[in-house]
Amino acid sequence: MLPKSRVIKLTARTGLRGHWPEAMAVTVILSLSILFAEMFRATVASVFGTMLSTSDGRFTVPGLVVMLFVAVIVIFFSVPLCLGVVRWFWNLSGSKVRPIREIFYYYSEWHLFTKSVFTAARLLVKVLWAALLCYLPAWLVWALTQNSVYELIGIKPLTDAAVLWPLLYLFCILSTLVLLKIILRYLLAPILVILDEDLDPGDAVNISKTIAKTHKNAYVYIFLSFLGWIAFSAFGVTLLYTLPFLFMSYAVFARFAISNHWHEAEREGVRPAFPVQEK
Repeated sequence: MLPKSRVIKLTARTGLRGHWPEAMAVTVILSLSILFAEMFRATVASVFGTMLSTSDGRFTVPGLVVMLFVAVIVIFFSVPLCLGVVRWFWNLSGSKVRPIREIFYYYSEWHLFTKSVFTAARLLVKVLWAALLCYLPAWLVWALTQNSVYELIGIKPLTDAAVLWPLLYLFCILSTLVLLKIILRYLLAPILVILDEDLDPGDAVNISKTIAKTHKNAYVYIFLSFLGWIAFSAFGVTLLYTLPFLFMSYAVFARFAISNHWHEAEREGVRPAFPVQEK
């Protein structure tokens, strides 16, 4: 059984004690890399705005080439570094203080770089596919509120659009909750890839889902308990405190979840879904 959120928060604060300056530096470097990538994207969009798309909003061939180049830059500056930061906090959660330079670990070798990118891509595809399925009912209800849809298929509106808006809001809320639960099942995938560098990203996602199934709604409850901290991060300057705390809490949660999975498998006499032990 997973511990309550207050235990995770207390453990995270204890692990950060005496290491706040390094933890802040790590998250500042990550934030600056994301900021640089966003500034680069905005600059490119501003300079090449007229050639990126036609007047009706369609991308041109040069526009697609430019946007692909921008995507590569964003991936290079953000994805491997983000996984490196997670790895740094994972080690700190196990009382192993690594040098700050180790957040660049996934730039050190080509196979590590590609592993970080493939992991992010696999997670993105999973999330987008889940979002498509979850919001499909809401999208269908929304379509029934649009006169242009009825004109396209050549029939009269089936009902007044105002009648369907409450149903649309209900479906959006339910779809969001279901999507959140699905996304949280993938939460351990980055940690599993960090622990086993030979693990395929797709297998990491599947193993994460397997481990999450044993905890039912525990992941959701723990996530909701951190919503206040996530919202507090929107103030910007508070990121100096909230980002290290959130990263550390994530690492602590993952450590509890994986350890709990090992103990449950041992108690039941079965092979754990993820048998690799931390080195």
